[in-house]
Amino acid sequence: MIQITWTIGQLAARTGLPVKTVRYYSDIGLLPVAERSAGGHRRYRPEALEQLHLVQRLRALDTPISTITQLASGERSLGDLITDEMGLVRSRLAELHWRQATLEALDNCSAQERLRRLEVLSRVQRLPDAQDRLARAWGQTIPASVPARLADAITAQAVPELPENPAAEVVLAYAELHALTRHQDFPLYWACPNVRDKASLYSELLDTSELAADTVAGGVPPQP
Repeated sequence: MIQITWTIGQLAARTGLPVKTVRYYSDIGLLPVAERSAGGHRRYRPEALEQLHLVQRLRALDTPISTITQLASGERSLGDLITDEMGLVRSRLAELHWRQATLEALDNCSAQERLRRLEVLSRVQRLPDAQDRLARAWGQTIPASVPARLADAITAQAVPELPENPAAEVVLAYAELHALTRHQDFPLYWACPNVRDKASLYSELLDTSELAADTVAGGVPPQP
């Protein structure tokens, strides 16, 4: 049985790609080479065409060559690639939504207020880092006498979960929360130097905050 093979030019013609592009893909190991002709030219079997079509489709989705190489070598599966890319897209969308809300927070205010907001907002644009900094601030502030499990619960409550598509006022409030934790009096205030049983105090504060959550969510303004 005669095995069908194609030259690199014939392979390029079947895909519409330039010969130099197909040669590059072949040189970096993306395409299986069947054999070489008597003249030393590379020949490709039908599976190389299938692989080349896959490479074209992945490149159309802006998939990096390095990632496609991992697929070709078997290091990653197509399913793994899709899962990873979806995660990257969601992360990028979250960053864009956050940036949009930041710009909206800077848009509808006076010139003086805009400068104040700009200073505050500019510190929290790297979201994972910002979340880590906020958690560290509380971890360094909660008194050592507070049990670890209670300290973790306090930190979990004090570090808000960020919405994927936040409103401008949410982004501004989050930035101002960061500014509050950097205030020079913040550690001293929460250290409660005049309170003997700090664990009981923090436990009561945690319960009170949870009881007030529905009221806050309902939009009731703070009271004295």
